[in-house]
Amino acid sequence: MFLIFPLLIFMVLFSCSKHSAVPLCANQLDSLVCSYVLNIDKDYDSFIKLQQDLDSISKALLSDSFCTKPAREKHETIKNILFTERSIKFTPAVEERGAILPQHAWSSREGSCLSVSLLYLMLSERLACFPLHGVMLPGHIFVRYADTDTVFNIEPNREGYSHPDSYYALKYDIQISSFYNLRNCTLNEIEAVLAYNIGYYKLQQGKYEDAEILFKKAIKNAPDYPSALGNLAIALSHTGKRDSAVAILKELVKDNPNDEKGRLNLELMMKQAGEKE
Repeated sequence: MFLIFPLLIFMVLFSCSKHSAVPLCANQLDSLVCSYVLNIDKDYDSFIKLQQDLDSISKALLSDSFCTKPAREKHETIKNILFTERSIKFTPAVEERGAILPQHAWSSREGSCLSVSLLYLMLSERLACFPLHGVMLPGHIFVRYADTDTVFNIEPNREGYSHPDSYYALKYDIQISSFYNLRNCTLNEIEAVLAYNIGYYKLQQGKYEDAEILFKKAIKNAPDYPSALGNLAIALSHTGKRDSAVAILKELVKDNPNDEKGRLNLELMMKQAGEKE
């Protein structure tokens, strides 16, 4: 979904700190998510609780022959934990912080594609025999199980339902040559999605300079990320950097000629600039 702000917004995903309340993160993804808690709130207690719960779940699974099960049976076990025992439900409220960070989805039992995908990925990092990858789409992220013998997709918005790649390619009009080409994400790209979504949250709050910093961080981790580039232009336009914003949109439209929203944003921004002249 694309909103007016007043331009069409492109929607779609460190060491923590030496503060004594900040959890120590042994896992890469835990450390990554922890570092972004500072950008929304300082609710480390809920993050520590999530870590403890996931550690306990993983320990119980590994002691119960989890790794000897077939891939889809392992996923049924994880699905049951997340969507039956924990009763996590999908929420489309992407402008709310609970839709971004996994600890809020865990405590509130409501989450978006991003926060639920992060829960899956954080469990996967604790369960080496349950290899998962994030997959980026325009305004969406899902996860994919992939080992040497078995590959299947996991849709976070439908309680782990498995759609084929062809479903996503058709629904999101994916071109193989495009940025969104249904590949497995790197950890840097997962950080890009997280930074982008928090940046979008800041943009909704009118915190344009914060949003600018986060969109730039997303682009640093995924240089051709269309949604981050488009929203960076919008953030820049609100902080008096209209020339830079227009330049970004021109390049974005050049590289993505079918991006109708990018073209409309560019036309609107140039019109606004012309009116001031």
